[in-house]
Amino acid sequence: MCEEVQIPGMAMANKEYNVGPWTHYRNTNLQFLGQEINFTFYTDTNWELRELFENWFAMTVDPTSKQSYWPNDTWGTISINAMDLQDNYRRSWVLHEVTPKVLNLQPMSMGSVGVVRTTLIVSATYWDSNYIEVDMGAPEGKVKGVNKNETKGAGEGTG
Repeated sequence: MCEEVQIPGMAMANKEYNVGPWTHYRNTNLQFLGQEINFTFYTDTNWELRELFENWFAMTVDPTSKQSYWPNDTWGTISINAMDLQDNYRRSWVLHEVTPKVLNLQPMSMGSVGVVRTTLIVSATYWDSNYIEVDMGAPEGKVKGVNKNETKGAGEGTG
C-alpha cells in the first residue's frame, strides 16, 4: 500500500519581452515536472514489493555487466489514484515512460516497533491527469473540455 506520493507538477518556461522601459514575460513552453517522483510504500512481511522494485532496476541496467537495456523495454506506466476516506475515487494522474531512479536505503533496527517502509523514486517523461491529456503521437496536446479558442481555464469546460 502506498503511504505517500508526490503528485507530478508543471512549470511554464517564459521569455522576457521588453516594451520600452517595461519587461513583460511571455510563456513559451509548458514543462512537466516528473524528474523525481517519490513513492513511499508499507513493506509487506515477505518484502514482495521491494523484490519487484529490485527486479525492475535489474531489467533496466544489468547489475553485473552494467549493460543498460533499451528504454522501450524497461519503461513503465504508473497510475496515481487519489481516494477519499470512504475509498471513493477522486482524482487520477498517469505517469508515462517511467523509469526507476532510486530505491532508497531502508533503516532497520532490532528494537524497532514501527512499520518498515520502502521508498522508490522514479522519473517520468510526461503525465496525464483528469484535466490534462497529452497525445505524443499528435501535433498538439489538448486540455480536456477546453477548446483552444475559448477563454476558460483548464477544467472549467465540459469533460
